[in-house]
Amino acid sequence: MNKERWLRIGQYLAMILTTGWAYFNCLYSRFDYDDIPLIVENADLRRAGGLFNLLKVGRPLRAITFWLDYRLWGMDATGYHLTNLILHCLCVLAAFLLLKRLFNDRGLAFLAALLFALHPANTEAVIGIAHRKEMLCFLFMTLCMLAFFTPGKRKFWLGLSLGFYLLALLSKQVGLTVPFLILLATTALKTPAALSRRRLLLELAPFLLIPVLAFLFALSDFKLFASFAPADFGSHRYLQILATQLSFFPVYLKQAFFPSHLRLDYYVVYAQSFFEPGPALGTMAFLASLAALFALLKRKSEFAFGWGWFMICLLPVMNWVPANAIIAERYLYIPDLGVALVVALAFKRAGLEIKDRLRSKSFSAALTGLAVFLVLFLELSGFGYCYQRLLWLRLPEIGPQNWVFAVSGLAAGLILTGAARFWNRRQGEEKKSFLPESLFFLALAMIGAVLTFLFATWLAYHRLVAPIPGTSTHFPDWVGVVSYAENRPVNQIVSEAPLPARKQLLMLIARYIYFVASQGGPFLSYSVGSFPLLNFVLFTLLGVALWLAGIARYGRSLPGRKPAWSLAILFAPILLAVMFSQVKDRTGKWGWELALWRSTIRENSNSFTGWNNLGRAYVTRNRLPEAVSCFIQAHSLEPYRLDPILNLGNTMVKLKNLDAAEHYYRWALKLNPFSFVAQINLGNCLAAKKDYQAAVSIYMEALQVQPDSFEATYNLAWCFYQLGDRGRAWIYLQKTLQLAPNHRPSLILLEQLKQSP
Repeated sequence: MNKERWLRIGQYLAMILTTGWAYFNCLYSRFDYDDIPLIVENADLRRAGGLFNLLKVGRPLRAITFWLDYRLWGMDATGYHLTNLILHCLCVLAAFLLLKRLFNDRGLAFLAALLFALHPANTEAVIGIAHRKEMLCFLFMTLCMLAFFTPGKRKFWLGLSLGFYLLALLSKQVGLTVPFLILLATTALKTPAALSRRRLLLELAPFLLIPVLAFLFALSDFKLFASFAPADFGSHRYLQILATQLSFFPVYLKQAFFPSHLRLDYYVVYAQSFFEPGPALGTMAFLASLAALFALLKRKSEFAFGWGWFMICLLPVMNWVPANAIIAERYLYIPDLGVALVVALAFKRAGLEIKDRLRSKSFSAALTGLAVFLVLFLELSGFGYCYQRLLWLRLPEIGPQNWVFAVSGLAAGLILTGAARFWNRRQGEEKKSFLPESLFFLALAMIGAVLTFLFATWLAYHRLVAPIPGTSTHFPDWVGVVSYAENRPVNQIVSEAPLPARKQLLMLIARYIYFVASQGGPFLSYSVGSFPLLNFVLFTLLGVALWLAGIARYGRSLPGRKPAWSLAILFAPILLAVMFSQVKDRTGKWGWELALWRSTIRENSNSFTGWNNLGRAYVTRNRLPEAVSCFIQAHSLEPYRLDPILNLGNTMVKLKNLDAAEHYYRWALKLNPFSFVAQINLGNCLAAKKDYQAAVSIYMEALQVQPDSFEATYNLAWCFYQLGDRGRAWIYLQKTLQLAPNHRPSLILLEQLKQSP
């Protein structure tokens, strides 16, 4: 097997393994948020015949995959998340193949695919089972374009392309952009399938005809003003919706290129006009982005395809026809390929721009030093961040001052970069064994870890050693380490008060290593097993050492290398490592329901969704006082929403405060007199208080809203039974059994009626 083939296999494995490793934590997640109504409460998934009903819903392809998942996994959420992870891996591979076909540059396609795989804004689409539609649509869009631009057997590939296009449309409406992306590719790039303009338009005609036919038939998700549009759009004028949407265009740009402070839920305040600062700035940014696209197209720049992909794929979710939420990070999944391509092209272009300067040894040494510093700064700052749980263990008044970690990593990184530069000068151009270089940088990484927490301690306390409260309680293992090292009993060490500075420093180092090792390093380590110190050395310190050694050796040979990918080899791994770290962090938070909604609230304290769902999470854990506080906060944010009021009523029932529960249910009915849920719950509350006459009146009102509700008819039967009205109890029991023949409580009550005199 030749070297080229090994390289291809290595690239495919790298894309799959990197993507799988980054998102592995999602396999521990459960059903959450939109997954509940779409999967947990969807009875059609449990019936073989339910497949036909699923074909009638909007975005039917997603529903079909849920149906297949249920056949494979039942109600095990791990299987559904595994399907999402496999889909994301397939999307990454499809993106790689498409870009390789369009640009004929394997290196560019590989880097862009990795950037797309690890883009932090994509995490919502990958982790949320309900958001699988994003990946399905992206996969079939890329396969459609890949088939369209495949040379030879034109009719076959065109037919296959149309088939993929139809599947993309059945996944999500963004698939409508495919013909425009094909036009963009033929305009901006020298594509493999060189077609005349007339032939191109003729072949694209079916792509435009298919959605037109969909508009004419009863596929709800293809109708212009479909029933799935958010209800809150109905209370706002069209220009308000458009102005508000444009005000969030800069947010999309920021999250696409600088995806920090990601949010599951954004606080949206609707604009009143385009002349407000937000809409005005957003409109200018949008127009400037369009102008940049036309300028790039005019220059026939490769960047035009990447930027055009982002803009064209973002347009369908910009609510020109009101149909989507104002903003959601999952909407960036498909446009993000354009961003990844722009960044990859920027690395390549930068390498070509500095090719003449790379011949200078001093310039190459400066680039190498910068790369070493960035790795050290980011890694050591990450060490410091792990150290915060030690530094502020019993001192909450100091607070999580992140600048301490940044400054500590910066100071340690600068010192160690100087040492690395001295090492490179001593090595010269002579190629020596990789082992001594690795050992040198391993020692450097270990020294950097110690320097970082010493600097952090000094910045926080103006002393080199922090207080160590609760050592024997919180860190018995590492007290044992010190005991073993000094050959003294554990009790003797713990009882020493205060600890001498030398022993205190040793204890602090032990605690620091334990925390960093057990939690995993910032972006290279992955703690497994029960040997945290070994994991820390192998997966964190050794990984950083090998990385730095590789940078040093590559940097010394820069003047004689090809320039196109020189900057990418030095700096792209750093960018990918930061993205990888953020993806791992977010997938870890998403896997635990409380952590997900807490992080949502931390990022956006005005998140109604965050407060309401955090309250529901507390209810499932029977932490009812905390749940009440969350629901009250959610209600204060959106006073006219029924959800938190109903949740408050349900929580008061669990707290056995029926008077408060009745108050909240009646409050909900004042906001919406036709809320069936509020009517049923209020009736149940009154029945629990033995006010059966009032409960009957409420259940009658509920039946007017939903005449086919067996819950209402059964509750009426039970109330009449308690009032001694056996005749009407019998009538409503018969109605209940007509609606639900196997309703067990009704059958039991029927037997009681038959046996009573």
